[in-house]
Amino acid sequence: MAVKNPLLNPIRFLKGTALPNYTDRWPNMDNSSFHEEWQKGVFAALCYRDFVLNKDIRFQFRVQAISVENINVYKMNPLTGVFSQYYTIIPTDISPAGWTGMQVNKYTFTPTETGIYYMYFEEAEYISDKFLVHNSEKFLKRLVQIEYYNYENDYGFVYWDGAVQNFSGLTYYTGRLLFQDSDNKISQYPSDRGNVEKLRSTPIRNAVLQITDVHFSSIDNINMIFSNSEISINGIPYQSTEAPQVDRIQESDLVNITIKLSQTENDYFTKE
Repeated sequence: MAVKNPLLNPIRFLKGTALPNYTDRWPNMDNSSFHEEWQKGVFAALCYRDFVLNKDIRFQFRVQAISVENINVYKMNPLTGVFSQYYTIIPTDISPAGWTGMQVNKYTFTPTETGIYYMYFEEAEYISDKFLVHNSEKFLKRLVQIEYYNYENDYGFVYWDGAVQNFSGLTYYTGRLLFQDSDNKISQYPSDRGNVEKLRSTPIRNAVLQITDVHFSSIDNINMIFSNSEISINGIPYQSTEAPQVDRIQESDLVNITIKLSQTENDYFTKE
């Protein structure tokens, strides 16, 4: 049996048998779960990944020689704090035609109730971080929506089967999309009389994405997302102009991340 778990997944899965035990497994980016102080002085914050009611949570696994490919979803009873099985996700094989690698499974879960959940891939012993599903406006205002895909299959994800797109990423992070001063790429020259003559001017619309108070394990996920060729934030297409800048919150397992953006598909009309 073999299973590969992409870093690009909008929800993080950890190998349940690979959590740190300080003998043969020590804490790292991929095995440090939420809500645990795995290293002295790096205090665990009570944080959850956020998702939105009635919006798909889509992710992938690559599998080979595995008997049960389904993933179970568990939901917490808010009165007792006890989790019970809520839903079973049956995957779709999205391996491209002629694919010779491991089978690529697409999983989709659309939460129809608010609350705290986690997922368990029992056959592969992968368990997800607990995540919180919202529908209240006061919580939704804390989030930014990020959609993404790449022009070719890469970064551990399969987006295309030839010319047909069969996957796109959708995720949410706490943060703000801030609009910056506009820029302008100007081509000009001085005339014989010393006057500046403009040949061409290209207005550029800039923004800054501030992702705030997220677990340090999100650093790789965010960096991978912004490696994709097509990115939309709050419904507007952008592309990053620099690598994400990470600011660690002292004595905490949380970080803030800043990403400079430039709007793509700038056709000089307002976006709907």
